[in-house]
Amino acid sequence: MAAIASLIMPMYNGSRYLSLAIESVLAQTTRDFELVIWDDGSEDESFSIALDYAQRDPRVKAFTTEHKGHAASLNAATAHTSGRYIGWVDCDDLLAPTALEETILVLDWHSNVGLVYTDYIVIDEQGIERKPGGRCAIPYSKEGLLESFMTFHFRLFRRSLFEQVGRVDETFECAVDYDLCLRLSEITEFMHLKKPLYYYRSHADNVSHQKRERQNSCSLRAVSQAKQRRGLSETSEPTSPVSQVEPSQVKALKFYWSPSRQFFACDDVYYENQGSTPTDPSHDLVHLIVAANGGLAWLPQKERSLACLAEYNAVFLETIFNKTCDLMSFGTSSSTELLVETLDYMKWFVEQHFSPFPMSTEAAYSQFCRQIDPFIVSRLFPYYLSVKRYEKEHSNHRESEYQLSFTATDQPATDESEWLAQWFIYQQLKAVKFDQHVLEAVEADL
Repeated sequence: MAAIASLIMPMYNGSRYLSLAIESVLAQTTRDFELVIWDDGSEDESFSIALDYAQRDPRVKAFTTEHKGHAASLNAATAHTSGRYIGWVDCDDLLAPTALEETILVLDWHSNVGLVYTDYIVIDEQGIERKPGGRCAIPYSKEGLLESFMTFHFRLFRRSLFEQVGRVDETFECAVDYDLCLRLSEITEFMHLKKPLYYYRSHADNVSHQKRERQNSCSLRAVSQAKQRRGLSETSEPTSPVSQVEPSQVKALKFYWSPSRQFFACDDVYYENQGSTPTDPSHDLVHLIVAANGGLAWLPQKERSLACLAEYNAVFLETIFNKTCDLMSFGTSSSTELLVETLDYMKWFVEQHFSPFPMSTEAAYSQFCRQIDPFIVSRLFPYYLSVKRYEKEHSNHRESEYQLSFTATDQPATDESEWLAQWFIYQQLKAVKFDQHVLEAVEADL
C-alpha cells in the first residue's frame, strides 16, 4: 500500500550529518511515509550509512548511482516513490517531529492548495539554534516570488502538480527548488504554515556558500523564464536589490569616527565634528547613508528646521535598520511590523526631542517617502550592520576608531543573513516609497 507522503533526501558526500537528518525523519509523529535516500555517486561512506537504515526500517529505501548532479538525483529518486505528497529534506538539515503531520493536514484540508511551506530555524555545525530563518518574514505572493525565494523550507507538494509542471528542470545546476516553486506557483495556491518545522544547517560546505555566483545566476535565469511564461517584460523592476541596480550619482562616501574627531564626506560635501556629539558611530553612519540619496537632509545644520529634518531622516532609517538587525541578525525580535512600529516610534521621538518640530510628522514622513532610494540604501545596509555588531559586542565601542570608504554601487553583503537582511530592508523601503495613501493624506501639508 502506497504511503501518503514520500520524502526524498538527495546526498553527495554528505556523511557528516546524514545520520542526524535520517533520524529526524524517522522521528516524525506520523508514521505513514516513505523516505527515499538517493546517493549521487558519493566518495565517502554516505551510501553505507543510508543502506544501514534501509535494512533496519522498511520505510527507508536507499539507492546509489554515478554522479549526475542534484537535479537529476531528485527526478530519479521521485521515480522510486509512491506517495501522493512529496517533500525534500537536505542531508545536512533536520525536520521537526511534527513537520510532516502538520503539512499533510494542510494539503488534506485545503484542496485548492498545491504546496505548503513552513518557517525554519538556522542552526550551526553543532546543531545549536542561532536565529529564525530570515526568509520566514517575507510575505508570500505569486508576484513576490519573482523577487525572493521565500518558500524556502520545509515544503510539501502534490505529486500530480509536480508531474503537471514537468518535474525538476535538469538544465539547472543550482536553484532547482526555486525554479520548481516558480512553476508550481503559476498553477496552484501556496500556503505558508508559520511554524518553524525545519532546521537549516549553515556551514562552510553549503551549496549557497560554495557556489554563490552560480546560485545567483541560476536564480536570475529561473526568474527570467518565469517572467517569459507570465508575459512580463524583462525590463521591469529588478528582481532583487542586489542585482541590476541603477548606478548612483554618488561617487564616494567616506566615514571616519573616533572619540575626538568625526569626519563624514559625500563626494565634495563634507561635515567635520570635533567629538562634541555623544551619539553612537552607527547613528552617525546612518546620516552618511541618508546622504547617498542626494535629496534628503542628512547633516546637522545651523538652521534649526534643517537640523530637525536631518535628524528625523536619520532616526527613521536607523529605526528600520535596528528592527531589521533584531529580527534577522540578532534574533531578538519576532515582529515583522517594521513600518507600523517605526511610524509609532517617530511620533514619540518628535514629541520628546523637538519642541516644536518645524513641520508635521506626516509632512516629514512624506518627504522621506519621496526622496528615499530603496536600492541604494539596501546595498549600504551591511556597512551599518558591521558597525552595529561591533557596538553590541564591545561596551566601550565609543572609545574605538571606525573608518569606512564606500560607494552606493558597492555590494558589501557577504553571507546569507546579510543578503536576506538587505533584501528585507529593500522591501520595507519600497513599501515606504510607494505608500500613496500616506502621501495623498498629507499633500496639504507640503
